[in-house]
Amino acid sequence: MRVSYISTSSIPSVTANSIQVMKMCEAMAQEGHQVVLYAIYGRLDDLNLNSDEQIWQYYGVKERFPIHWLTANRKLRGYDVAFSSVRHARQSGFDLIYTRSPAAAALSSLSGYPTICEIHDVPSGKIGPWLFRLFLLGKGFVRLVAISDSLRRAVSERYGSFLQGKSFIVAPDGVDLERFMDLPSPEEARQQLGIPEAFTVGYSGSFYAGRGIELILDLAGNLPEVQFLLVGGDSSSVGRYKETSAQRGLDNVCFAGHIPPSGLPIYLSACEVLLMPYQRRVAVGGGGDTARVMSPLKLFEYMAANRLIISSDLPVLREILSEQNAVLCDPEDVASWREAICRAKEDSSWRMTLAHQARQDVEQYTWRRRVQRCLGV
Repeated sequence: MRVSYISTSSIPSVTANSIQVMKMCEAMAQEGHQVVLYAIYGRLDDLNLNSDEQIWQYYGVKERFPIHWLTANRKLRGYDVAFSSVRHARQSGFDLIYTRSPAAAALSSLSGYPTICEIHDVPSGKIGPWLFRLFLLGKGFVRLVAISDSLRRAVSERYGSFLQGKSFIVAPDGVDLERFMDLPSPEEARQQLGIPEAFTVGYSGSFYAGRGIELILDLAGNLPEVQFLLVGGDSSSVGRYKETSAQRGLDNVCFAGHIPPSGLPIYLSACEVLLMPYQRRVAVGGGGDTARVMSPLKLFEYMAANRLIISSDLPVLREILSEQNAVLCDPEDVASWREAICRAKEDSSWRMTLAHQARQDVEQYTWRRRVQRCLGV
């Protein structure tokens, strides 16, 4: 099948949504589809990525696919990109348009062009719900994809009458298991990365509000014998938290900064424990709160890394996690997190039993399986 993946994400970018878009396109190509990605070129100041090949390497993409680069007028908030990409895709004779853009989905569906739209939150604002309804009512509607069952329920409650008889599925995010094969032991990984030898608890991702960075610093203050490795965050956020750590005398916190997606596995493997300390409200780059409906990429990467996961006990995360494959803690109860880390440090058998179960469970969440489900083939 010839698939046009229309994205309004900037690529390359440090955001999780750009990783998800690239890995979905790669998986489509691996499944034998002829996929072309329509995306906005985003220049990263700290990286010199001037070719498609360099961008593929940055994301760890092995199965190449063409990228049709778009330019965007910021004042038009992506609507110009949606219009031009849909028009170009139709002229090029694709069999299907797959998109996370409400505007692209509405334009494509209304024109009768076969369209699948993937949503990561309940449509909101003044225009979002209107565009969403247009997509649902258009003759080109093929399928609606939600990243969590919590999101499916929330959307069904609000738009139930528009969804009757429609294909509406749940497809959590995924992981490329090949990138996590044959990882070194924590000790070997720390040696390769030049990280001091100590029991290490890690975190990867953004430093936005609600991600639990403050909780991690509190834990570091309570557990001076444990090393904390934080990967990710933009330069301003990293600088701010570094200053906070210095002021609090936390010499057991290491900030690795932004690491290309292709280089993340070895950093995760350098840890005995991986933290997912989401709070009850979780901010995203564009604003809003996704705590009720999210499907974090880091969750599946943590599971693939074969390390113990200690996570906030939020309903949406229980769609994937349980007491059999992770430790689930109240996000506001620092003592429970401290106790879990201490037990992990003292009881390696217990720690690895949970880690191995998570590694087995993540087998069903590969990008290729997700593509099969989303495309219905």
